[in-house]
Amino acid sequence: MNKIKIEKSDCTGCMNCYEVCPVNAIKEIHYNVGDSEYKRAGLIIELCVGCGLCSDVCQQLAIGEVNEKDNS
Repeated sequence: MNKIKIEKSDCTGCMNCYEVCPVNAIKEIHYNVGDSEYKRAGLIIELCVGCGLCSDVCQQLAIGEVNEKDNS
């Protein structure tokens, strides 16, 4: 089974992945840089079933599947 990885630097915080996740494994993370507030997607890995729906809707290609056999 594959799991999902979110590249933090590529995520724009559109949250399309959050909307399609059937098991609520995506959460919204808020963070500040200086006086500006931003958001991005975060993954609750214990809930992820590896369906890939989030990756399918990510227009920034910030979400990809990672094979569990990989050490990376």
